Amino acid sequence: MNHEAMKQAFFDEYYVAPVEQAVRQASCTLPCERSFVDRTINTIATTSLIAVLQCLCTRELDRYIRVNDETPIATQMYCQQCAPVPVGSRVRMTGWVERLGADGVTFRVKAQDEHEQVCDGQIQFAIVKREQMAQAVSRKREAIARRECFEPA
Repeated sequence: MNHEAMKQAFFDEYYVAPVEQAVRQASCTLPCERSFVDRTINTIATTSLIAVLQCLCTRELDRYIRVNDETPIATQMYCQQCAPVPVGSRVRMTGWVERLGADGVTFRVKAQDEHEQVCDGQIQFAIVKREQMAQAVSRKREAIARRECFEPA
């Protein structure tokens, strides 16, 4: 990880919120009652907004790490949804390095639509060895496979 250069990491770009990220669309795949889904207002799910911000932070971090050996993993998120984001909104997403530690980094993130600020927060990342993360995922996949072998038909 290149600490000195990483201090300068930032993003400032626009994103158009697609229909697929609407609360109504996401709720269809979740264990929610149909009546709840039908009552939702067609806005972007908070989790989708945060996922886009996390993706942008990760993309920036990839410029400063050894991508074959290291990977950024979001470990903590604090994000306040300040206002609703209607589907189709043009959202300005900004983020910059707020804190840099020996083994991690914290991004300050903000999102604003054409009318107002819609999200304000921080996303903290640990920079971990890629092999270590691959082993952890592999162990979990093996456990899932063992469980599926014993499920009743």
